[in-house]
Amino acid sequence: MYNSKFAIIRPNQQNPHLCFIGFAGPACTVTSLIPGTPSATTSSMMGTCYSSISCRTLGGVAIGKCGVSNVCCVFPRTCDAVSAMNSTYFTNPAYPSPYNGTTSCTLTVNRAASLFKICQLRLDFVDFEINRPVMGNCDVDRFVVSGQNSNSFVPPICGRNSGTHMYMDVDGAQGPFIFRVITNGPGYRRWNIQITQIECTNPSKAPSNCLQYYTGPSGAFSSFNYETSQFQDFSSTNPSSGQSQGILDATYLNGLDYAICFRKENGFCTQSYSVNSTFTPFEIVNIGPNNSPTFDQSVAGAGLIRCAYDYIQLNGVRFCGSRLNLLGINQNANQDAPVVDTGTGPFIARFVSDARNVGRGFRLSFQQNPCGPMSIQRGDHINGCTFIGSKLESKTSFETESWIHSGIIERPWWGY
Repeated sequence: MYNSKFAIIRPNQQNPHLCFIGFAGPACTVTSLIPGTPSATTSSMMGTCYSSISCRTLGGVAIGKCGVSNVCCVFPRTCDAVSAMNSTYFTNPAYPSPYNGTTSCTLTVNRAASLFKICQLRLDFVDFEINRPVMGNCDVDRFVVSGQNSNSFVPPICGRNSGTHMYMDVDGAQGPFIFRVITNGPGYRRWNIQITQIECTNPSKAPSNCLQYYTGPSGAFSSFNYETSQFQDFSSTNPSSGQSQGILDATYLNGLDYAICFRKENGFCTQSYSVNSTFTPFEIVNIGPNNSPTFDQSVAGAGLIRCAYDYIQLNGVRFCGSRLNLLGINQNANQDAPVVDTGTGPFIARFVSDARNVGRGFRLSFQQNPCGPMSIQRGDHINGCTFIGSKLESKTSFETESWIHSGIIERPWWGY
């Protein structure tokens, strides 16, 4: 048998002098199709095992079986609702039908009585599409949160973000935690956001101040509102002109500075980042205050000078432009090339954008590499050097060559 926790609801809806106690079992997951999307689009909804009576009394919905006699229970809530249940799903009115109109839809979440000390909330954007940004700003629609730790940065977002997630640090905040979708004018909007409360002792808790956190030896991650191609958008309008924006590129958002963290798995010591340039283009734009680009934006950029304003930082190095490439000697700036993080600490990618110019963003694959003698190939970028055979060539002409001795790379990244 498992150790059940319980949820207490005061007062009982039928009798205000009584309390209802519902015993919660382990977590459960049910995978199903997302209504209103292509037939291959599925989502995994995470719930909690309850008896069917407890699930109904607590305001939940059974989405599947849980063992022999229990159900997998989730708690959907929409505008102006209050919830203290784990596995709460915040949806637009009449979801999965889209919402078209102006609103400020708010969900208030209190700490779950069934849990002990809570350190974080994880937001999973199971289904999320609201109007896109205007020149990188969420001026028409936006999703905002409040109530977290004062130093836990959770940016407003808009556009298409299905499949992404965020963490909020709340160990220093009592709540309540407020989630709000603000919409203006017409548009095709759907949202279904899972809100999971994470106890401080939970091994799945993310490191503090990581907006996103990935586990496992491989995977992919992207900037917010990342899409691979142009789209036709006649639903969102420019507030200053009231005119349709027509054909737009999906872009990342202005004013960001956040950390994407990766758990270093047992037996793995380095992590490689790569771009599939055919299907997931890379574009991070740098335009100076005088409207002049810091370099040719159609090629790879790296370092402090070229990537002064917008960049993704990997292994302490800033990357930008239209290719992911460390620009080592004999490396083509018109091509993407893997970047390897050899740090001894956790793997962290930092994304920064200023308040002016935006590009499409990034979708990167990551692959952790086993410990032991380092296996590298010609063209790999490691600590600021490019491997071209039996040695590493420095990326700047005034630096000396670095040799590989017994698989150990001695020369550090110098930057420029």
